[in-house]
Amino acid sequence: MTPAAVFYRIHTENQEHLPAYVAEWFDFFNIVVGTGYWKGIPEKSATIEIIGQTEDAERVSDLANVIRHVFTQEAVYVTSHPVELTKIWTVKPAQVAQ
Repeated sequence: MTPAAVFYRIHTENQEHLPAYVAEWFDFFNIVVGTGYWKGIPEKSATIEIIGQTEDAERVSDLANVIRHVFTQEAVYVTSHPVELTKIWTVKPAQVAQ
């Protein structure tokens, strides 16, 4: 396990080209699409989930700023919290203990 991992989320309005912008900054991410509310008005929302390290905080913040600017958002929110991370890798059957 890697205890130094950080789970970042960027909360924004969903936009068609959002994945392309995120892919320029991070190799691994998820985008969860739903309905959010801004000032009481429903809108298509997106939560970008990135698992990184503490030193990725500035990159995440920079990406959020780009998203806010490119998609003319009044605000984009970033949340983060530390997590333990376990990578589950694909192994060949011969590598599995019998």
